[in-house]
Amino acid sequence: MPAFHDAIGFPNPDFAALAKACGARGFRAAKPDELHDAVSEAFAVDGPAIIDAVVAPNELPNLPHLELETIGRFALVKVKEAVLAVTGS
Repeated sequence: MPAFHDAIGFPNPDFAALAKACGARGFRAAKPDELHDAVSEAFAVDGPAIIDAVVAPNELPNLPHLELETIGRFALVKVKEAVLAVTGS
């Protein structure tokens, strides 16, 4: 939500590096064509692994199926975001 972006935004977190720091294996996919290799390498690891898939922060989610209630709640949130962006409160 725009009004809270500063409080919840993270400046370029690297979860693959965090995994490595904790003793696990970490893989990063910054571009769509890197994802297949990252997933393949993560499954080949014997032990825990994390895939850090970089995504656009405002990308709309791809829902597996749509229900009327889900669409209504999603629309309500988007209207609230628009009002907060315009009013700033």
